[in-house]
This record gives sequence, structure tokens and C-alpha cells, in this order.
Amino acid sequence: MPQSYDRIIIHTTFSTKYRQPWIDETIEPELHKVMTSCFANYGAIVLEINGTPDHVHIVHTLPRTKALATILNDVKSVSSSWIKTKGEQYAWFGWQDGYGAFSADYRKLDGLLTYVRKQKIHHGLNNQLMDFEQEYTRMLIAFGYPDFNPKYQFPDVPGPEVRLL
Repeated sequence: MPQSYDRIIIHTTFSTKYRQPWIDETIEPELHKVMTSCFANYGAIVLEINGTPDHVHIVHTLPRTKALATILNDVKSVSSSWIKTKGEQYAWFGWQDGYGAFSADYRKLDGLLTYVRKQKIHHGLNNQLMDFEQEYTRMLIAFGYPDFNPKYQFPDVPGPEVRLL
């Protein structure tokens, strides 16, 4: 076959370190632009990006010649470094160590894009409807990971000697 075709769409989500509410309306729009630009540097197209103060969802393409882990490592590193330049209140910002990345069916893409677009409504003010841990647990179970260990997915906040917010 002389040409290669791909349509790889990924739904990626990850939270801030210890699910702390770092992403406020002051930095969120620009943060999303920074992250989208990082994806573009790898030839990946962000179809939708949104989240809440403690996590982000990104629906994006994955070029067939790039490794997802490489792209996400760079996106998280660059965006974390960028946030830390936005003021002393963000000096301790960090992303969680891992991420969830799930294949998306392009034939059902409209529903997924709507889901990501409506994250703030879905979670409610201060996560009173659903927090990230509940949402991510549902995603893991839906994608065939019913026996994951929450201890590793959702580590406890360390003692008072570690400054978070």
C-alpha cells in the first residue's frame, strides 16, 4: 500500500497534583492554549479541551509516528512550567504523575466533545455533583480496569509540611 492513513483519536485526562484546585478562571484559557500548542508541536490536533479547577480533559488526535507518552510528558512539563510563571500563588503547581488515555470512536465523537465541553456543568460548583476521583473511577471501569488500585490512582495529600495551596 503506497500511502498510510490513520484516524487515531484519544480522550486524555489527568488531574492536578493531589487534585488541588489550581486551575482558576484567571489562567484556564491561556493554559488551554499553551497545552494545545504543545500538542500541535507534535502534529496532534486538539479537538476539545476543558476541565475543572482540579483536572483537564483533552480530546486530541495522535499522529501514527509519535508516542503518546512523549507528547503527554511534554504537554504536562511545559504547561506546569508555564503556570509557575503566572504568580507566586502558582509556585507549587504540579500535575499528577499519571494520566488516563482512552481510544475514542470517531463515529461517536460529537458526544465525547459535548461531554468534555460540559465538564463544569457535569461536575457542578466545587465538584458537588461529581469529583474527579468518581469520574475517573467510572472511566477506568468502563474501559475494562475494574481492579485498579485507588491507592496508586489517588494518593493522599502529604502531611502539613508540604505546601499545596
